[in-house]
Amino acid sequence: MDIEGVEKKSNSEKSKDITHFFGTKTTSATKPRKDDNTINWVRLCKLCKNEQASYPTSLRRHLEVHHQGEYNKWAKSNDFKSMLPKARAKKKVESAKEAQTSLDAHVKSVPTSTYIKYTDAAFKDAAVSWLVETNQPVAALQHPKFQDMIHLASRAKEGVVIPSLKETRQAIINMFKHQMKDLRDYLAVSY
Repeated sequence: MDIEGVEKKSNSEKSKDITHFFGTKTTSATKPRKDDNTINWVRLCKLCKNEQASYPTSLRRHLEVHHQGEYNKWAKSNDFKSMLPKARAKKKVESAKEAQTSLDAHVKSVPTSTYIKYTDAAFKDAAVSWLVETNQPVAALQHPKFQDMIHLASRAKEGVVIPSLKETRQAIINMFKHQMKDLRDYLAVSY
């Protein structure tokens, strides 16, 4: 038994259908391989006496195409789960439908941070706190770029996403490279 208490089938139980419908694995007398270094393993079908490649999938495809009725009858009488390719594919689709009927269990809501309701007093407190804690000059609040940023953020309907340190660093590097290119272009002009 495995950890979950479900008995696992042994390999001989899983291939019970193959051992029932096919003989033992032998080398092919009628289908030699082109290269002489490898052996062509086959099994003889007990129903139609044809040699089949000894791969379980190939053997089950043969049973599905040529002996499906006999196989299903045998599987039912021996309480054996059908291992035929189409039956397994159908079972897989059915179990997938049963396993997930909706995405509800898989979708997680993204926590939204709580927003402080805007008031002039709350903004003034936040601005003064920012000035003091980041050691900014008092004139920083009057800087046009700071005011542009505040006006832009005030138009956001569901808060503002503040860029991460990595994003900010990359934006500064990109801005620097762009300004250096503009400076090179400006200085390259000949009069």
